[in-house]
Amino acid sequence: MRVHELDEAVRSLLLWLTKEAGIDKGELVECSTLTGTDLRLVRDDYALVRGPEVLVSCVVRGAVGQAFTAAPRGFSGVIGEVLEADLSDPFMRGVFYATASAIARLAGVVEGTQHCESLEAESCAEELAEWVRAEYGQGARVLHIGYQPGHVEALATLLRDNLIVTDLKEDNVWGVKHGRLVYDGIYGRHYIALADLVLLTASALVNGTAWEIITDAALLGKDVAVYGVSGVGALSVLQKHVRLVKTRFCPYGK
Repeated sequence: MRVHELDEAVRSLLLWLTKEAGIDKGELVECSTLTGTDLRLVRDDYALVRGPEVLVSCVVRGAVGQAFTAAPRGFSGVIGEVLEADLSDPFMRGVFYATASAIARLAGVVEGTQHCESLEAESCAEELAEWVRAEYGQGARVLHIGYQPGHVEALATLLRDNLIVTDLKEDNVWGVKHGRLVYDGIYGRHYIALADLVLLTASALVNGTAWEIITDAALLGKDVAVYGVSGVGALSVLQKHVRLVKTRFCPYGK
């Protein structure tokens, strides 16, 4: 997995944050994994239900950070070890970004770093559609990056042909979901150019695709809103220094 220069910026800022917040690099990081069953999600096509991705959940002194990963196993180590991890390793990348959120939460930089549960995910979809309508209007053209079934259903009802959906998973790409064709996210810049608003899954921060998307959107003058919990600690520490996205949407993050 390619390591972006902003990954290294996140690493440097986290090292600075731990020092500023008095968080010792020798403090324990304990990580476990969660699935859609653990979170009681009600649709079979949520990523955490259909797999193979799971949610790695890392705890630092009671603060929890989470991130999607396709390399599902636990981890036990110390903050210093995580912050020096090889970010080209998919497993350690997930642990790094989950731990970043735990550190940022412990330092008071971010909230809502834990995934919602059960019917909260459905309510989130309804609130997202209402937020888009209120902020951009029903005629706005919206690009939703990452197939989230509740979001896509609610937005398709609101926007109809003005909704563009992309994903990277082969079992979703070129399929029809809630009346919308799911396009291949590898051609992201083309779809960004067509949109007024880009709704970007926070998981893209972990899989390494987010930075190019955010850069392309900025060059094209498009608003970006990040949804979800993965990697939001890293995003929050970067946002304190440079405005990368307009907002984060995650009303039921815990």
